[in-house]
Amino acid sequence: MDFVSNIPGWGNVGKTDDEVAEDTAPDRLATAAKRVVFDDQGDVLISSNSTELLVSSKILSMASRVFRAMLEPGRYQEGQTNRSSANPLHLPLDDDDPESLILFCKVLHFKAINPRRDVDALVRFVAICDKYDCTLAARHFISLWMKLIYDQSIQSSTLMDLLWAAYMFEQVDEFADLSTKLAKGLTAEEAGSLTVHEELPENIKSAIASLRTNIMESIEHAIEDSIEKLICEGEINRTKLNVCQTCGEIEKSDSDICPKCQNTEYKPLVCDKGLRVTAFLEFLRARNCWPLSGPWRRSAQDFLEKLTWGNSFDPFSDHQCGAQAYCPLLVVQMAVTGEVEHSVNQVPGLDLHEFKALQLFKDVTVS
Repeated sequence: MDFVSNIPGWGNVGKTDDEVAEDTAPDRLATAAKRVVFDDQGDVLISSNSTELLVSSKILSMASRVFRAMLEPGRYQEGQTNRSSANPLHLPLDDDDPESLILFCKVLHFKAINPRRDVDALVRFVAICDKYDCTLAARHFISLWMKLIYDQSIQSSTLMDLLWAAYMFEQVDEFADLSTKLAKGLTAEEAGSLTVHEELPENIKSAIASLRTNIMESIEHAIEDSIEKLICEGEINRTKLNVCQTCGEIEKSDSDICPKCQNTEYKPLVCDKGLRVTAFLEFLRARNCWPLSGPWRRSAQDFLEKLTWGNSFDPFSDHQCGAQAYCPLLVVQMAVTGEVEHSVNQVPGLDLHEFKALQLFKDVTVS
């Protein structure tokens, strides 16, 4: 297979500097070229616009099948196979981003790198690695760079770019984690109109939508389990409050007459499963987490953030009964956020191997 047939500018490989200058004179910059030396014994001079990179042909060939084919002895003009640092082979790659090429050569030549938290730069670098078929050589570096960006609060479009990078570099764990984070941050409407990176498999959009559904169902199950715990708990405890025997209004401390029905007879308010379920649903409703049909339209991330509202906004934060801190209501309220997060974390992200296998099958079928 000829790996270089689709590489723009490859026809200039092997030409002298004068020949290349004559062919490309209208497009060349007037400024002097900036030269970066990655190997002082380098025998290949890569040029991109006004940047020149002196590199090792041995390293390029080991890292990339594309460069190996481009630098194959005898492929180009006679005499260029005897390249050296004094007479390097000129390799014009003007269609490539100079900054990405510099980073690319740094990685291959084991130079110190301090990557920026720049998703666009990462995307350009991934494109370079994909173009020259050297994702394996840069896999460790791209994994570290992705983690650097992933730690930030980022938008769904950025997550999609990172998901593509994980797919291209076969980062199995990162692919699963990124797909989960992407699905957690999508509303129902966003999941339906999600723009997928063009180089990802076609079914990735429906897979992410299904993952979002699984996450929302896990939230629903966790809330239902919490309610079930309150229903199954038959303990009855006395509270410090009294309620009107006629309408159930809570007694006001400054009045012996019910403000709602004018009744004067009260009875002790007991903490039973009916009150606890009612109070827990109000606890959820105060956070816009009940009924569950509302959260289904929002994102899972938004649901979790609402659920962890401070107790200063909780109308039941001063609930007291004979069980004190062991009251089933307080126990469930304190545990519900952790239960929901645990349930969500049990949902597996997308499996990279499945998508790679499907893509391989498709490629084989087409060919």
